[in-house]
Amino acid sequence: MNLTQTFVEVNELRLHVLCWSENADRPPAILVAGTGFPALTWRVVAERLATEYVVYALDRRGHGLSDKSEPVSTGSGLGYDFADFAADLIGVMDALGVRGAYGIGHSAGGTDVLLAAGQRPDLFSRVMAMEPPIRDAALPESSSANFNAESAMRQRRSEFDSRPQVFARYGSRPPFNVWRASVLWDYVEAGFEDLPDGRVRLRCRPALEAEMAVAIGAVMMQNRIADGLSDPFPLIEQISCPVLLTTGGLSQAVFQRMSQAAARMISGAALRHLADATHFVPMQLPEEVVRLAREFARGHYQLIDLPSAPMT
Repeated sequence: MNLTQTFVEVNELRLHVLCWSENADRPPAILVAGTGFPALTWRVVAERLATEYVVYALDRRGHGLSDKSEPVSTGSGLGYDFADFAADLIGVMDALGVRGAYGIGHSAGGTDVLLAAGQRPDLFSRVMAMEPPIRDAALPESSSANFNAESAMRQRRSEFDSRPQVFARYGSRPPFNVWRASVLWDYVEAGFEDLPDGRVRLRCRPALEAEMAVAIGAVMMQNRIADGLSDPFPLIEQISCPVLLTTGGLSQAVFQRMSQAAARMISGAALRHLADATHFVPMQLPEEVVRLAREFARGHYQLIDLPSAPMT
């Protein structure tokens, strides 16, 4: 198994990309993680899929080893909006010459893939998105409180004595306590940088993650245009490749609702409900993600109609 890394210049940013491959002649797959998570958190999934694909995973802007540009203005979400992330994904795939890829995304990374597929049908052969945040017209605005985490994120502890301390602390509390231990360590390894005094610090800085939360919150509150953020979601209705969406039975109801909304927006989309999964299914059940991805690639999937999830 070959693991390589590269940096590409996209939208005036230097973005970091990992690649797992056994055979360069295999078709491409590209994996995009959600807010706060570096590309290496896909390792368990990527290593298994690399028997069939050349697998790429990118550090989104503000994450991992990718550039961390300052937000346009504090508290605006500008510069870390879904449209920015989708443009970065398109730019990375163009720079690498990737076409007809299997796009797999989790949470906000799933939204990136859906928006990119809506804009550039040549880039994707199929898409699998796990609980992507999108705007659901039927979603009460009060539900946006689930995403309005800006203040908490700005105050998030970012420095620790060591990576083992981070692993022990994170692994003892939600949502990390349900993660596969090896995935959590990959997150700790790639998501923190070494400081001169021997301590470690989050690479996705709390101030930047807060800007991402602002943008997501604006999506839920349906006030993007008023905030100066463009509305990208009509692009999802333009997707022409096969799409599989997933929901988790142990996830927040709002995520379930949004996956259902995405399934309604995308013609012919399939929806799979994973009863034992939290919102963090790639970190919790990576083999299940691989199994679903393979089944979907073989055309073994079906549309599953779910009742509207109760709002909590």
